[in-house]
Amino acid sequence: MNRYKKTLLTILTGLLMQTSAGAFSKDIEEKNAQPGEYLANRFTGRHQLNHTLILLDIDDTVLTSPAGQWLGSSVMFFGLMDEALQKHPDWSRRQAADYLDPLLLHIYTKVPMILVDPSLPKAINDLKKRGATVIGMTSRGLITKDVTLWQLEQCGISFSDTGSRKNTKLPDGRVSLIENGVVFVSHGNRKGEVLNSLLNDKAEPFRDIQHITMIDDQKRHLIDIGETLTEQFYIPVLCTFPDSQPKYNHTLAVQQLRNIVKQEKDSDSIIKEMMNSDPFTMALMKSG
Repeated sequence: MNRYKKTLLTILTGLLMQTSAGAFSKDIEEKNAQPGEYLANRFTGRHQLNHTLILLDIDDTVLTSPAGQWLGSSVMFFGLMDEALQKHPDWSRRQAADYLDPLLLHIYTKVPMILVDPSLPKAINDLKKRGATVIGMTSRGLITKDVTLWQLEQCGISFSDTGSRKNTKLPDGRVSLIENGVVFVSHGNRKGEVLNSLLNDKAEPFRDIQHITMIDDQKRHLIDIGETLTEQFYIPVLCTFPDSQPKYNHTLAVQQLRNIVKQEKDSDSIIKEMMNSDPFTMALMKSG
């Protein structure tokens, strides 16, 4: 009887994996506003997770801005990017990011970030102890590496040790980076193609991965990964935390950014220099 049960389980697992990879549904059924709590409950009873990869988006899934503060938030960044692209319709999104990043990256070191779910550090550490590979995956660019890793450290997040290496196997010479357990997908790349490239490379820690769970607050990223995977059993989870937050106020966000530049200009030599040389900083202060 045990032999038959084992055979049936193997067949069902194979069917599930085929359904996940070959006929991915765009209807994301798994949704949760507290990713740490979700992870702790989702993997209860599964003692060994050696072939399991857990991917966590960073902005509004792991880290977020305190209530009422838009500085440092991803929604402010994309609001500013949309504004820049409206003024410069010939720019790519990569060019718009390069325009914004010098000032924003410096500001990020001056404003606090908090955890979306305070239970995340423990949940991540517990999963790592049981053999799971737990990494972050963010659309942030390579230039944000240092400040992103610093923000995660300040909030007690420690992903799986992946070392540091550039992924140069994307089409058209595009590059992503993985460092300290965080994949920096970078603007202009898709999360699905970057993950698929890492899995196909079969280097540690992506060798022999059979199950993948990804939590992201953007449905498009979850779908993109689901459509890219061909072998692994995949569980996409939509983080609904942003739904509980106040609606983004772009006017207030720009004013907060302008205010901190004014406050810091006399004591911060970098900001002082940017006010005279950085195109975005000069345009920001001129408009106010």
